[in-house]
Amino acid sequence: MEHQDQLICRSITQAVLSGLAQEVINLINRLREKGMNDQQILLEGLTPALKGLSERYCDADYSVPHIIVASRAASAGLAHLKISPNYKKNSKTILLGTVKNDFHSLSKDLVSLVLECHNFKVIDLGVNVSAAQFMDGIKELKPEILGMSALLTSSMGEMAYVINALHKNNLRHAVKIIVGGCPVTKAFAESIGADTYAENAQDAPKKIDLLFNTKLKSFLEPLS
Repeated sequence: MEHQDQLICRSITQAVLSGLAQEVINLINRLREKGMNDQQILLEGLTPALKGLSERYCDADYSVPHIIVASRAASAGLAHLKISPNYKKNSKTILLGTVKNDFHSLSKDLVSLVLECHNFKVIDLGVNVSAAQFMDGIKELKPEILGMSALLTSSMGEMAYVINALHKNNLRHAVKIIVGGCPVTKAFAESIGADTYAENAQDAPKKIDLLFNTKLKSFLEPLS
């Protein structure tokens, strides 16, 4: 990649982190004019921005409004790219949601974006999802993976409630469970019987890959 292209890609990352949605789109168009395809733009420009965004989400130095604006800029850039996931026959489906009594969506949305970049089929149930809704989704949609997010320490216990409900309804065997969110730790995930835990959005596809012991099915290079 030419030096000028590298500079534009770095500018895309900075524009995302600064919340400048229109600037992100303008920079993407500049790279297109220089002959770069959308997959390269996603890999070199927006993927580093997503990584930076997910890292800053749990950084106390960054306010929630700042992260929300930056996330919207990233979403605008992704929407502007003309890339459709090329699902493989063995692509995994993940049922994703923020647990009951928790209305935070940004962390979950970042995870969804990253997983889709790795060709996972993401079914997003939204926020404030009850155990019954998770179970109905598993019965109806038959995903291989259940992903639960919690951004409040007061809602973390709902993850354990969902897992217990799955056991009681003979559904625990049907899915691998991954949990995450700023207050969630590996020790907590182990204590409630989850299969794994994602430290951040970039970590999620890697941890799921380890659960199934398969190589990431992505049209991009694996995220670092």
